[in-house]
Amino acid sequence: MSGGAQYSAVVTNGVTSVGRQDLTPLGPYAWVDLSGNIDYPGESACSVGISSRGNDLLVQVLTSDGEVWQTLCTTPGALLLCVAPWVQQTTPPSLLVSPEEVNDPTRIGEPLRRAGFGAAAIRAEKATSHRVSRA
Repeated sequence: MSGGAQYSAVVTNGVTSVGRQDLTPLGPYAWVDLSGNIDYPGESACSVGISSRGNDLLVQVLTSDGEVWQTLCTTPGALLLCVAPWVQQTTPPSLLVSPEEVNDPTRIGEPLRRAGFGAAAIRAEKATSHRVSRA
């Protein structure tokens, strides 16, 4: 990793991107869309994290189904190359939920709580899950 750059990742509407920003002088982000890489988990991607190892940038996504997927980018010099396929990782035990829990309306928010989301996200999930259509 270059000491004069930082890397960030975002996911929105199931699209995951990673970006590189020069720090000296502070420049704009150059973004790479990772959603077209082979075996991308699709629209269920809802959270993203990154970590670095030498000139490698590891990008992980969490899906709304609790699956964890990872791809690899390389950072030779000022470049950001992201062509590796996505590989499913081991799901953390805290994200494993039974179909009964997922479909039980009294437990709405439990998968979010287990995934580390706060009370505001759980309240928002409950609010959208209980909407009643009025004709």
